[in-house]
Amino acid sequence: MKKMTRRDFLRASAFAGGALLLPKRAWASSSDNLVPFTSDIALELSESLGDCFAPGAGIEPECATRVVDLSGSHRGWAVDFCGTGGEPYGYAVFDAEVDGLLLQATITEGKGGLVDSIRGAANGAAKSHSLIEDTVLMASPLQFGLVDGASEVVTFNNFESIPINALPLAVSPQSVDPIQWETIMIREDDVRQGQYQITDANFLYDYDYAPNYEIKAHTGSYACAVSALYSIGGTLYTSSGPLISCWSDWDEYQKIWDFTQTKIDEGNPPHGGVTYGSTSSENIGAGFQPYCASKGFDIGYSYNPRRPAYVRFKEQVSEQKHSVFTAGIVTSDGNGGTKVDGHAMAVYGWGDIKSNNSTMANLFLFDGWQNMVFLNYSYTGFQWATGTFFDK
Repeated sequence: MKKMTRRDFLRASAFAGGALLLPKRAWASSSDNLVPFTSDIALELSESLGDCFAPGAGIEPECATRVVDLSGSHRGWAVDFCGTGGEPYGYAVFDAEVDGLLLQATITEGKGGLVDSIRGAANGAAKSHSLIEDTVLMASPLQFGLVDGASEVVTFNNFESIPINALPLAVSPQSVDPIQWETIMIREDDVRQGQYQITDANFLYDYDYAPNYEIKAHTGSYACAVSALYSIGGTLYTSSGPLISCWSDWDEYQKIWDFTQTKIDEGNPPHGGVTYGSTSSENIGAGFQPYCASKGFDIGYSYNPRRPAYVRFKEQVSEQKHSVFTAGIVTSDGNGGTKVDGHAMAVYGWGDIKSNNSTMANLFLFDGWQNMVFLNYSYTGFQWATGTFFDK
């Protein structure tokens, strides 16, 4: 797999001008004109997304896959996109509980759909599988999985595999009448008249990253904060080139691990030959600064332990400076319950989408696993959030 190039990045960032057709709100309304949030509506809402992300490329929505949460409740749809020749062009996830409906999107030439992404993780995990591909489980705004009907294991796009009976599912996805999934009600007028306009956007000049399956294969370890910093290191330049070559400087991953005092994750013990780590958010900048100094590169940072204002990330990008967004998200504890896990992501851009007097704030992130995604920063499910802001 080749690294992401500047050409790929500029294609993704081309979405900065254009309009989205999205409902004004996805919540149930007291209006008499309510309609179920069906796959047809999800496809209809997706029709203008292609022009927003890649004007003139002729991208179209191809199919919609039902998305449910860990309680088994229908939350929305994942829509795959394709180009004029039928080639894959990424996907978008719509969530009825998110203001503005669009939860995240990764629309890039050659990028498969969400189901393809999870299927690839299942193959990478070397599991025997007969995946049920008509329903996607959403564990968090970034973590999605498919049920293996034979082994009754759920494999997620971050390459984790959890037995289905260890998830806090109130209802088995396979046992529900499909008609019951289409009970999310939205206003018909919002579908027909909800014009969303991308008013502004900005991006860092370049990005680079290695997906986590490559990192695991070459280092035998994985920690999201270390991966975020490893990615950032690939776009910091010295007189002799990038600080890190993300596809060859594998030893640097362990060095960042050590400098950031990353510990073995007690809730995710080593398995499959991989050691998983947990990094305190306050150590992200405090560790990366001396790591860079050890390589003769000077960098400063500031840390905000309380959910930073969206504008702070915008300022960083406008000044072409790096930052790391860390958020607490509710995930499965593997024992039938839930827990709050922190997840760190490198920030590479942002985009504002406005409708009437409300604005959807979106960060462009490396999700720490295998994708560059636009994530709705207004998502209310974050349990906590922090920001680390570098001066380069």
